[in-house]
Amino acid sequence: MGEMNPKDLLIRIKPSKILLLLREEREWYISELARESGVTYAYTDKVVDVLERYNLVRKTRAGRKVSVQLTSEGVQIANLLEELTTRLEQVKMKPEEQIDESMEKD
Repeated sequence: MGEMNPKDLLIRIKPSKILLLLREEREWYISELARESGVTYAYTDKVVDVLERYNLVRKTRAGRKVSVQLTSEGVQIANLLEELTTRLEQVKMKPEEQIDESMEKD
């Protein structure tokens, strides 16, 4: 599996980044979210559609522009996600020999 930290292992990074960006209380456009999170417009639009179906974001159309904001439920989930990612970043890996020993016991 290679060198992977717990956050990357347990949480899908790109969708999480989009949700966490939306915590900033301002009007976000899908194109801005895509640029800031380092993914394509199409991918961001798809993620936002899923978040909208779960009532975590609200989309507002103004002509061709689509702005996105967190719902109150989305704010709660984003805050929990931020807390979880911060905690996962603090998790330390066991020394290599301990990992090898524990795998031999299984």
